[in-house]
Amino acid sequence: YQKHSNVLIQMAQGAFELREAVKTGQIQGISGLSGGIEFERMDECHSFLDRFYMSRIGIRVLAGQYLALRHQQSPDDNYIGMICLDTSLA
Repeated sequence: YQKHSNVLIQMAQGAFELREAVKTGQIQGISGLSGGIEFERMDECHSFLDRFYMSRIGIRVLAGQYLALRHQQSPDDNYIGMICLDTSLA
């Protein structure tokens, strides 16, 4: 669980470096288009990052729930694993 805890920091650093490379012109046009590109318009990159982070969040929630269920010391009527049954969704 902790083994991959620094992935978020590495991904954020990579996104920062990509944005800086786009701003400074180190990365030029897409598929022969003239001129530079804007980081905000890199839809495929943003789509990949969205899928990556959503998948990562889901996996960490499942792993956290599993660990909470497995290591739960005493049963608490308000919790099943790390999920509080009294939480209001509204």
